[in-house]
Amino acid sequence: MINRKITSVYLPTLKQGFLGPGHTARGLLEPMNYKQTNPFILLMEDTIKVSGGEPVGGAHPHAGFETATLTVYNNLSGENKTGTFELLTAGSGVIHTETTYEPVDMQILQLWLVLPKKNRSAEPLHQDIGLQTVPTKAIGASSIRVYSGSSNGITSPIQNQTPLILVDAEMVANSTINHDLPSSYTSFFVVLDGKVAVGDKTVKKGEVAWLDKSSDEEESHISFTTGESSARFILYAGEPQEESIVSYGPFIADTEDDIKRLRYEYGHGKFPHLNDLDASRVKKY
Repeated sequence: MINRKITSVYLPTLKQGFLGPGHTARGLLEPMNYKQTNPFILLMEDTIKVSGGEPVGGAHPHAGFETATLTVYNNLSGENKTGTFELLTAGSGVIHTETTYEPVDMQILQLWLVLPKKNRSAEPLHQDIGLQTVPTKAIGASSIRVYSGSSNGITSPIQNQTPLILVDAEMVANSTINHDLPSSYTSFFVVLDGKVAVGDKTVKKGEVAWLDKSSDEEESHISFTTGESSARFILYAGEPQEESIVSYGPFIADTEDDIKRLRYEYGHGKFPHLNDLDASRVKKY
């Protein structure tokens, strides 16, 4: 069993979000050296606090990858409630609308995850799981929620195209939580509250920590510990996909010609809207 170690820790910069006043964003994983972050393309943390009235958000396309969105908290009781996780396999292309007219106080983490080459043109698929149904396990007085993949003997019902482990861990003071995962998986975690240690390195609230990996086929082991205060963190681990990618805004493809095709199809109304997908392409757990 290989013991994982932290290779880097950083505090992402807070910026004005594209929705205007009331929207702040942090690029927890911004487009950089994809060979190092594979299969992860980017991860944004969005905090939105608006008083309502003028609509916020709008329709936008995706194609060639997946969006994995965890709602950390939301004051509204409709869709995207606190603890909801959505996996949208954009595949051949889909339009998604996120708009609100109501007063909103919410925080979301949205990951862009590359698809295996054979699935980049698949039909779109939307899956979501709520806080009340996500597999949960108590570990002493601490707990984990497994939104994708498996951990500590529990498995999410979410169907993955690219193998992804996503675990939300809430730890009490002076506690330990262990995770096992393939040693070749690209892995990092984000601390939402408190601070947590892996080995001799401590990661504080708001910071992102990347873990080492190897080409070995055996399992690897990670131990997270807390000190005198509680902590909460989100662990991401994914299987690298070896095929190269070409990106253009919200489109991921194999070649520049594919990008041109996607732009044409979107511009000529060829992408279906998420709300119009056949019932077999929408799964709720």
